[in-house]
Amino acid sequence: MIPQIKCLIKAANSLNLPYECYDKEHNFISTDLGDKKLTFQKNRTPFNSEVEASICLDKEYTYQLLKNYIKMPPTIGYLDPKCFQSFPEYTIFRDISLILSDIENHFNYPFVLKKNRGALSKNVFLCHNSEEAESSLKTIFDQASNHYDYVALAQTFIPTQKEYRVVFFNQKPILAYERFGGDQLFNASYWEHEQGSAILIKDSRLLQKFKEFAEPIFDKLNLGFVGLDIIVDINGDWHLIELNSSPKFTHFIQHNGEDQVVEMYRTILLHCLEKMNNKVPDVS
Repeated sequence: MIPQIKCLIKAANSLNLPYECYDKEHNFISTDLGDKKLTFQKNRTPFNSEVEASICLDKEYTYQLLKNYIKMPPTIGYLDPKCFQSFPEYTIFRDISLILSDIENHFNYPFVLKKNRGALSKNVFLCHNSEEAESSLKTIFDQASNHYDYVALAQTFIPTQKEYRVVFFNQKPILAYERFGGDQLFNASYWEHEQGSAILIKDSRLLQKFKEFAEPIFDKLNLGFVGLDIIVDINGDWHLIELNSSPKFTHFIQHNGEDQVVEMYRTILLHCLEKMNNKVPDVS
């Protein structure tokens, strides 16, 4: 059982809500709200449509949809040249050297190269020169790798002062923490740094700022449950990096325990009960 499903079950138990597990690992469950069941599978929830979840997974689509409405690092996607035979109409550059030349025409070093559909900072690289950039493109486009992606993203590097993960439910921040990686300007894989930790945020003023910053997103996407990765640069400007419709809480739980995640799920379940106009269960 993954840590966040364990927290979900604890929240359901605290509300006397029945639940049912469908797999031997207990990572695929439904909670019974009476007239309705909510089904969760690992880190996936029932609160987003398939289209919305797909847009969040595809970082290039996210950028194309939101770039004119919220501050994001300039980003360009490049198709794996090996896709030419299958998708010639989409393959603009038929060689990695041509891709690299185009990237260098649009971005100054250092810049970020990363796979389009990825999580946990897999195949995310800060490139300081053409040798590093070429190697990064070859790694992203390695079809023998489990982390292969047919789209690589080039992105302006934003020197980072702070990085946050803010989880929204019903367009309101429900859990927020700083992704602290020590004295780093590039904070990918923050948990791997010696000082890396997830620091819970309780400051109501900062939570309100997160809410205000995210409003343009919800004007474009009707996301019920989503994690926002937000960075504050060295000048104090805020930038949206990506959306995650299926956020994980493993690292947060490692540093803060389960209570906050249990309370998050408890709040979600109570909201769903109230929305159905059911009586809130006796939890005394």
